[in-house]
Amino acid sequence: WKEGSTISPHIHWMPMTSPATSKNVVWKFEYQWQNINGTYSGITTATLTVTAATGTTGYKHLISDFSDINGSGKTMSSIMICRLYRLPTDAADDYTDAVGLLSFDIHIEKDTLGSNLEYTK
Repeated sequence: WKEGSTISPHIHWMPMTSPATSKNVVWKFEYQWQNINGTYSGITTATLTVTAATGTTGYKHLISDFSDINGSGKTMSSIMICRLYRLPTDAADDYTDAVGLLSFDIHIEKDTLGSNLEYTK
């Protein structure tokens, strides 16, 4: 990962039924990101939400992007703790059936294949 660069989280998921018309699912991603010697708080410090359309085909592999996260000031060996979940109580979430979460990943920018030292580039 290129230190300080923006990261791009997204989820892969699928609706478990085929609704007659497309519905919406609301996903929430909470996180805290600290450098070495940083202090995590006991509460979430950042939240991203995405409202995603189901389409009308059940079991279809869908992908939904959260907003990019600014990595300015973050260094090698920084750690992000996070929680990802569906928010069915949100007014925008009108899909009443279950969904399947297939995967979660974060795209990053790279500037090297690794580091010369254990904790620094």
